[in-house]
Amino acid sequence: MAAAFTALFAGDVGFGEHFMHHPRAAPLQRKLGAEGRAASLSGLACLFDAADVAVANLEAPLSDRPDPALAGRKPGLAWSQPEETAAALRDAGFTALSLANDHALDCGREGLAETRRRLARVGIRPFGAGPGPTLAGLPWLVPFETAGRARTLAVFGAFEYRPVYDHAFRWYTNRGLAGVAPLSPLRLRRDIARVRQRLPEPLVVAFPHWGESYAPTSEAQRAAARQLVAAGADIVIGHGSHVAQGFEMVGGRPVIYGLGNCAWNTPGRFGIEGVAAIGLVALLSFGEIGPPLLRLVPILTDNAATGFRSRPLGEAAFARFAAAHRGGWATARVGGAPCLERLVPPGEPAARQAAASAFAPP
Repeated sequence: MAAAFTALFAGDVGFGEHFMHHPRAAPLQRKLGAEGRAASLSGLACLFDAADVAVANLEAPLSDRPDPALAGRKPGLAWSQPEETAAALRDAGFTALSLANDHALDCGREGLAETRRRLARVGIRPFGAGPGPTLAGLPWLVPFETAGRARTLAVFGAFEYRPVYDHAFRWYTNRGLAGVAPLSPLRLRRDIARVRQRLPEPLVVAFPHWGESYAPTSEAQRAAARQLVAAGADIVIGHGSHVAQGFEMVGGRPVIYGLGNCAWNTPGRFGIEGVAAIGLVALLSFGEIGPPLLRLVPILTDNAATGFRSRPLGEAAFARFAAAHRGGWATARVGGAPCLERLVPPGEPAARQAAASAFAPP
């Protein structure tokens, strides 16, 4: 299919400044010092070059001041060198970044505001978190045309509901309170209905941050995916586990439970947890006619093996991955990298009904 428009979806991104104290951080220090942060994404340039827009989950705030109120209470506080990081994200080709995750407020609410400002300054659209519920809940909207028809890609970012993040950390946005958008299928149903009323031929992507790190897909994720599809999502593309999770059709809609890492410069727990150091990059392509095409490119994300430069799997490793995951997917190539692909079937989103959600209050 000749693509008229292609959107790239990647997983967790961060360049590892908050891991510099780790005993195994010496190679990272040399890498960032000699080559800069953009080098960690350069192995995926062939995929970015194949896309018109690109989005990922920004896992570390663009601030170098962790919130002292969280010190000793919340483990693994993330931060970054903001100016260098923003420039690297821009140069890699990111168009938008979701901030709806468990690190967005690690540098406090001022750090969240700083992150939004710095991204906007380099031309990257932040979404999924903001100064209040209205702005935090706004989707990333991308207008495009196929065969002379106006269309819209609408991507909703949200963070699964975790009681400790609500009660102890006050993470979720509320009236008068900056924070991240909670994952609420009931709220999403209302927002999708508005998008479908106001915008031409939208395709809606739910882009949730959920699941347990270095773990397979949970039953809670599967239940939430069913609710998101019922709420009107055409595709669900999740992230947050730091490893690729499963993918399947749910209610006739594609669901990728976890993209894993895109570029996450930490030692990782792949060996400790006994999981494969593989992530996924998803590309959604629209041709002049017919349904869109969804392609999944598995990438190697083991920093010890890649030198902090994620890259597509080689042919032999991809063959093993495809044999284990193919299902209804065909094998193909994009940007020279091997991938799995399938057409996104047409749906009837207006007829779906959202069930009550255990993930967040409506």
